Amino acid sequence: MLRMEIALFLVLSFVAFIYFSAERKHTPLHRTFSILLIVVLIHLICDSLTIYTVNHLDTVPRLLNDILHRFFVGTMVLVLHLFYQYIAALVGEETGKPRRFELAAGIFLIAAEIGTMVMPIHYTVTPSGNYSDGLYASVCYIGKVNPHFLYNTLDTIRIQAQLNGDKKVANLLMHLVDFFRLSVKVNRQMVSLDDELELLEAYMELMCYRYPKLQCEYDIDPDLGGVQVPNFILQPIVENSLLHGLKNKGYRGKVSISAQKTTDGHMEVCVCDTGSGFAEGEKAVIDEILLHYSKQPAKLEGNSIGILNVQKRIKLLCGREYGLRYTENSTGGVTAHLMLPIKEDVK
Repeated sequence: MLRMEIALFLVLSFVAFIYFSAERKHTPLHRTFSILLIVVLIHLICDSLTIYTVNHLDTVPRLLNDILHRFFVGTMVLVLHLFYQYIAALVGEETGKPRRFELAAGIFLIAAEIGTMVMPIHYTVTPSGNYSDGLYASVCYIGKVNPHFLYNTLDTIRIQAQLNGDKKVANLLMHLVDFFRLSVKVNRQMVSLDDELELLEAYMELMCYRYPKLQCEYDIDPDLGGVQVPNFILQPIVENSLLHGLKNKGYRGKVSISAQKTTDGHMEVCVCDTGSGFAEGEKAVIDEILLHYSKQPAKLEGNSIGILNVQKRIKLLCGREYGLRYTENSTGGVTAHLMLPIKEDVK
């Protein structure tokens, strides 16, 4: 759950970066959306903090826990109110009609914010995790800003950008919506290679837009599209190529993704970059982590977290004979090799 909140925060931070760096008229509509973006980011921070504190009731003071929970719900109510204001302003600009529910929206905001300050908070402790319950929690779950709400909002903004004739921003938001939609819709441990590549393509479209000198190419055996692979294993590997290889080159270079059958009947997916390669001694550390993946501590630093997670899930879901390894390219950069079984979904 905490990882989802962090992912949402990073995605919306990227949206905010694009939005605030773009040239735009300072209309009431844009001011409302600017405030909405900021409040949503604050809300996600509060959400992450409450997830942590409610699971550490023995070390976090009860008063601090209550304050964070109340602030979390208070920002959630404010997000709902601002979203109404944004939609109302959008409709007003399109139709020229006055707002009809302004008074009701104001009363709701005041009543709900007062409620967040006075409603009692209870906590339930279970072996699988703690959570808040009672009337207070019911309000949270009914009104909570969930991933579907967020990507539907982004799609609304995309449509408005397209109507305004800003095709570049509309296309960018389309890829962001696709990435967000694909990343939250899959609740299975195994997905088809085509689904995994669709998510990766949406991510790389965003990165190539952000870094114009970045290139991405694919060489995928069409017969392997239906092969089942662990969910969300390619994006972390490609992200490592960007952040730990091409970043040092100003994101100038290429990332190549290939998927081919091996001579012994398996599938090898490779992520090859033209980045700066491993620092001295770094490859030995990575090799050690991947070799002894089951003995690694839960807390690692840098890119070790992502590759360890990928390695563990491949070993668990596919078998110990499969997994991830790295090699250095003779022309510079590194290649990640993911060895996977060829097994298609049986329907």
